[in-house]
Amino acid sequence: MTRERAVDLVLTPVLCLAGSVLAGAMVYGNRVFNPEMAHFQFVVSGLIGGSLVLAIQFRRGQYAILGCVAAFLIMSILVGSPAPDILARNALWVLGLYLAVRSGLLIDDKIRRVAVGKFTLWAATFGIVHVCMFAILSVARRGSVEAELALFQLTLGALIGAGVGLGHEIAEMVKFRRILRAQ
Repeated sequence: MTRERAVDLVLTPVLCLAGSVLAGAMVYGNRVFNPEMAHFQFVVSGLIGGSLVLAIQFRRGQYAILGCVAAFLIMSILVGSPAPDILARNALWVLGLYLAVRSGLLIDDKIRRVAVGKFTLWAATFGIVHVCMFAILSVARRGSVEAELALFQLTLGALIGAGVGLGHEIAEMVKFRRILRAQ
């Protein structure tokens, strides 16, 4: 493995995590570091989202699937409750995160010529996926969706998406500059 490839393996997940945590901390402060609060999604989604970005970019479907399974298991162990509704929530959350990352990368590829600002589309994508997953869970559990909670989930998803997207965008810029210098 080359030095550049090793840097890429670390750079993308670290920048996605940093972007997600920074976006969350700007709005919610230290609450993003409390594992018992919904805001902890910024940390978990940033790390797992960055890892999924890397796995999907390297065209390694098996790594993405392995990452999703590992994320599901970690989430399920952290919660500590093997209740079927909690396991279903975790599975849906991981699926949503995968769909959001995959969609973000597809959009990224379609507008490759745009130099900066693509993270805003990641924010929109994550926000939409996040609120859709919340709506599915709410309807399954309670039979309805509370507008205030849906708006909160939309905000969380958009901020997480902006952070992960910005981390990805910065990592891509670093890679591109390294390629230009090598030529």
